[in-house]
Amino acid sequence: MMKKLFYLTLIVSTTLAACLKPPEYPIEPEIEFIELIGDTLSSSTSNPDSISFKFSFTDGDGDIGYTKDQLAANIDTNCVDVCDSLCYNHAFTSVIVIDSRTKCSVEFNLPFIPEKGSSGDISGIITIDVHQAFCFTETKELKFSGIDSVQLFIKIKDRAGNLSNEIMTPYIYLSCEP
Repeated sequence: MMKKLFYLTLIVSTTLAACLKPPEYPIEPEIEFIELIGDTLSSSTSNPDSISFKFSFTDGDGDIGYTKDQLAANIDTNCVDVCDSLCYNHAFTSVIVIDSRTKCSVEFNLPFIPEKGSSGDISGIITIDVHQAFCFTETKELKFSGIDSVQLFIKIKDRAGNLSNEIMTPYIYLSCEP
C-alpha cells in the first residue's frame, strides 16, 4: 500500500511541477502569423474597406512596447519618408510592416506590456487594423486606377533593439480608385 501511495504521489508531483513551470522563450522576440481578416482594401476615402491581421509573439525578457511618456518624449519628426531606413531604425519603433512592392515600411508603436509572474517571459497576440490602401506605380508614385495586390512583411522589435523573425501575410487585394 505504501508503495502505491509513493508512486501516486510521485506522479502527481511530477505532473504538477510540469504544469507550473513557466515557458522559457529566447530574449529575441519571435512572431507567428495567425490570420488575415478580410482580403481587399480600397484607396477611396468615400468607400473605405478595412482588413486586420493577427500574429502571436513571445519575448524571453519581456521588453516589448513603450509607455506613453517614453513615446511622447521621443517623437521623431525626421521620419517623413517611409522608404527611409532612418525610420526603420528609430529606437521607439515596435512593429515594422514592409510593403512587398516598394520595400517601404510603416512603423507602429506597441504599448508597454507589463511582465506577469517572476520569469519575465511574455507572450500574446497583436492585431493591426488597416483602413486604407496605398496604391503605387513601379516608381513608388501613387497610382489611382486599377487593381493591385500586396503582401506585407512584418517584424517586431523589443526595447533592447532585438528584431524578431519576419512573417508574411497572404496577398491583400487593392482597389485603386480616385
